[in-house]
Amino acid sequence: MKLVETKWYGQLIQISDHILLGILWVVVSLPLVTVVSATTGVFTTLDKWKSGESGQVCYSFLQGFKRKFILQTLMSALTIIIFFSINRMFQESDVLLVISGYMATMVFTMFLLSWSYRLAKDETISLKQLFQESTLWVLFNFLRNLLCCGVLLVFMVLVFMFPPIIFVLAGGVWWLIDQLMGSRKRKGVWQ
Repeated sequence: MKLVETKWYGQLIQISDHILLGILWVVVSLPLVTVVSATTGVFTTLDKWKSGESGQVCYSFLQGFKRKFILQTLMSALTIIIFFSINRMFQESDVLLVISGYMATMVFTMFLLSWSYRLAKDETISLKQLFQESTLWVLFNFLRNLLCCGVLLVFMVLVFMFPPIIFVLAGGVWWLIDQLMGSRKRKGVWQ
């Protein structure tokens, strides 16, 4: 029996693919205006792995990254503007304003996750349908989306405590979020 044919070796390859995917996401997200496109690339790669395609991490990632790139870049720019304006809210002394800022950040993050997840599933979707399905997904699956935001929050806290952990855990965190978002088969929100 060769080492390559063992189950342990297959698991090691899967772990290394997830680490590579996480590193790709980190590196491509560094300009910040590509964070939404990079997230779509991650979900596209994970979706291809679910359908039985393995390997080709970089190719699958770049395929998803290029989907509606201009629109994704505009969404990333909007994200940056919203997060910086909400950051200004956090500096205020009014507790209600700070709580509103946190809630707006969480809902917008839920929308972006749903946006990227849906676009990774269907690249031919129209812009109107993408907005509708993402918005409805956030509303009707609020607790699941809240859990995904909690996973991202824990991950960010770990990264702030020990920054190199981002390279090791990013792929696993995206895998977990993908599992949480796709635990039900969904072709559309109403089905």
